[in-house]
Amino acid sequence: MNDLPFDPFESTAKILKLDYDAVELSRFFEEHCFSQDQMSAVDQFLEYLHMPVAQSRVHGILEQARRSFRAPLPEC
Repeated sequence: MNDLPFDPFESTAKILKLDYDAVELSRFFEEHCFSQDQMSAVDQFLEYLHMPVAQSRVHGILEQARRSFRAPLPEC
C-alpha cells in the first residue's frame, strides 16, 4: 500500500472541506484491506465530487468578471 501517494486524497479532501488527512485515510485503507483498485476508485470518486465544486467556482468568477465589465447605470 505504500506505493500509492495519499497527497491527492488529502488535497481533494481539503478542497471539498472534508476533515481528514492522509494518515487517517491510509489507516482506514489498511484496516479495511483496500486493494490498489479500490483506493483508485476512492480517488476517482473524490475527483468526481470535486468537479462540480471547481465548475461552480469558475462559473462564479466568470459571473463576477461579466458584472465588472458592465457599464454602470446612470443615476437619475
